[in-house]
Amino acid sequence: MGRIAFEVAAAFARLRLSLFAKNLAWLTFANATLALSGILLSVIIDYSNGAAGLGIFNQSFGHYTIFSALATLGLANGSVRFAAEHQDNPAELRQVFTSNGLLALISASIFTALLLMATNQAPSLFADQQVAEATAVILLALPFTVVNRVLLAFENGLQNIRALSQLK
Repeated sequence: MGRIAFEVAAAFARLRLSLFAKNLAWLTFANATLALSGILLSVIIDYSNGAAGLGIFNQSFGHYTIFSALATLGLANGSVRFAAEHQDNPAELRQVFTSNGLLALISASIFTALLLMATNQAPSLFADQQVAEATAVILLALPFTVVNRVLLAFENGLQNIRALSQLK
C-alpha cells in the first residue's frame, strides 16, 4: 500500500498537475481504498461466519455509525469552519484543535460507557442478544473514531487534502 501511494505521489510530481487535480486524485484514491476495504471485509466476514454473521455485523456497524455521529456532538462541523476561518492564527488553531480533541475524547468515552451499559442491561434495544454483544465489541473503537473525525475536520478546514486523504 505504501509503495502504491509513493508511485501515485511520484506521478503527480512528474505531471505537475494543478492543486485541484492533485486533491481530487488523492480523495478518489482514498475513497476507492475505503470502498475496496469494505468489500473485502464483507467477503471475509461472510466466508468465516456465514450470512447470519454478516447480518449481525452489518446491524452492529449500523448502530456504531449512528452512535459515532451522535457522539461527535457537532465538533467536527465546528472544527472545519473554525480552521477555515482562522488559518492565519496558528496559536488559536492549536488551542481549539487541542480543546476540541480533548472534548471529543471525553464526550465519546462517556457516550461509550453509557452505551456499553445499555448493551448489558437492555440488549433488546439492539434487536437481539447477538447484535448487542457485537455492538459492545465495536463500541470500544468509538472514542478513537470521534477524535479522528474531529482531527480530520481540522485538516479539511485547512484544505490539507493530501493529509486528509492519507489519514482517511
